Amino acid sequence: MGRKIPTITALLFILLMTQVCLSSEKQDPLSFEERHKDKQFIYLLADVDVKVNEDWTYVTRSRERIKILKEEARSLGEISIPYEEGRETVSEVKAYTVTPDNKKLPYSTIQDLSMYAGYPMYSNFKVKIITLPEVVVGAVLEYEYALTSKGMPIRNTFWYEGNAESDAPVKEFRFSITMPKKLGIQYREFGMTRKPKITEKDSAVSFVWDVREMEPSTLDEDYTPPPTPQDARDRFEFSSLNEWKEISHWYLSLAEKNLKITEEIEEASKKIAGDSSSVEGKTRAILEYISANFRYVSMTLDDHTLEPHPTDETFKNKYGDCKDLSLLAMAMLRSAGIDSHMALFNTEFSGMDPKHCLPLPGLFNHVVLLVKGEKGKDFYVDPSLEGYDVGQYPLTYQAAHTFLITEEGGGFERFPVSEEKNSSCKTRRIVTIYGNGSALTEVEQIGDLDFSVFQRKLLKGLDKEKKHRFFQALDAGLASGGKLIERRIEGLDNKYGPITLVAKTRRDGEFPVTNGMIIIDIPGYDRSRGFATKERKNPIFWPANARYERITTYRIPKGFKILHMPGDLNLDVGLFSLTRKYVRTGGSITATEMERRRRMQLPKEKYADVKQFFDQLRTKTSQRIILKK
Repeated sequence: MGRKIPTITALLFILLMTQVCLSSEKQDPLSFEERHKDKQFIYLLADVDVKVNEDWTYVTRSRERIKILKEEARSLGEISIPYEEGRETVSEVKAYTVTPDNKKLPYSTIQDLSMYAGYPMYSNFKVKIITLPEVVVGAVLEYEYALTSKGMPIRNTFWYEGNAESDAPVKEFRFSITMPKKLGIQYREFGMTRKPKITEKDSAVSFVWDVREMEPSTLDEDYTPPPTPQDARDRFEFSSLNEWKEISHWYLSLAEKNLKITEEIEEASKKIAGDSSSVEGKTRAILEYISANFRYVSMTLDDHTLEPHPTDETFKNKYGDCKDLSLLAMAMLRSAGIDSHMALFNTEFSGMDPKHCLPLPGLFNHVVLLVKGEKGKDFYVDPSLEGYDVGQYPLTYQAAHTFLITEEGGGFERFPVSEEKNSSCKTRRIVTIYGNGSALTEVEQIGDLDFSVFQRKLLKGLDKEKKHRFFQALDAGLASGGKLIERRIEGLDNKYGPITLVAKTRRDGEFPVTNGMIIIDIPGYDRSRGFATKERKNPIFWPANARYERITTYRIPKGFKILHMPGDLNLDVGLFSLTRKYVRTGGSITATEMERRRRMQLPKEKYADVKQFFDQLRTKTSQRIILKK
């Protein structure tokens, strides 16, 4: 049988379909602006150029072009450039708004302000504020400037850290740094997917990142582990410091230079600490004195705010930031015969463990003290904290990274992990149910450490009128449509320890009687929002130990019997567990519930089990007690 010859019609059909397919394949993808039109703003240009000179001075030139896409981004029309007067100068400022109809308007105002007005010790910290006009949706903000620095705080050194990524979309990203080779500045990178172009020319070396259409960094999943070198993304570091001990020796010299123990400081210290015989007691007395008599000024601890002010100056002015108050506490402790060390501090989730990084003082954002305790039991203190006793810290401090400043060259340490008792809340409820369905509820709730400190400080700062409104709102919430018979808060006037809420309310119809039956609903747990996605990329890390105990006793009205009492619960997924036990005693039922959260890490392979646990949690924990007349 012969081969069939295609007809002209068939050939034309094939040719037409081929052209359609080719046309489809050549379709242009969406433009960068179109892909990100749902964002608040995009960077059309983000360009930073750093040049380090042979004398260790350096110049940073910044250029940005930002397109406003939503009303929420209009605040970007006020540009802030912080600098340290005397060490840094801002020059070559250019700033414009390009309106949607393509008009180029120069900045409206430019002014230099003090970052910490009213605090003369910090008068050298300035900020240049540039205000742009007609910042509307569709406008493009353009600005550039040069920041010239006389050098780093440590003489004849240089360091810099950054990331080749952005939280917002960047159409054109460029970062370059050029330095003389003879300065010996080291380079280190972590998780670098966007490699720099490294060029050596004559006596200089340059690192250049040039990225087009940079997508925003992906959102982190909830409950991810603290950052590590293995999961860092596009991070780079430069430092001329060879060892961390150089930072320790330098900072120790600053501390000793500014540790001025005057006769007034010594007398005050001995008087304050004299009534106590223990290191802990003396330390507590000194910290309470500083908290009561000195204002804490919250400042960003960066490369140029590391040196503490002289202690005699801080003592006289009665204010200071974290490093100033820490050095003052060190001086007062020394006057009382107690040794301590300054320690640079950063929280667990603020960055990876600094011991993996090049020596960079800027990796830390706070300063605390390590006090030499009795029998080798040293402990950390933070003079800027209020309401925490010696040995107590906010939950956010747990496992924080520290770098001790010592004569031996310093060392890396960690804050202790918070114990379960510090995040422990206990609630005791007695619910007396009457035959008509009304109920009298008596509640005693003991708050956890952070909650108690927060509430104590909040109420202490309220004036009479605001305090009255606060308690009005609290009473309305406690009554919830019923009658509040009693409400008091115990422990508010104590310096430390938990506060306890005691309340008694009466509500009609709280447990309606239907066909001779009363139904008591035991509410189920809402699922955690962190485990809702179908898949997971990272391990699961539950950061804190916590315990919540709830004991509820239901007093059964006369003439009613128990028709149904739920079974006990024992649910556990490792990082979260819940037990609920019911005990019948005479005319009452007591439900004892214990919720525990454990600081632990689970591999991502366990995610399906964790998700299923929380998906089913509400159903499994919703229970009922049924009473029958």
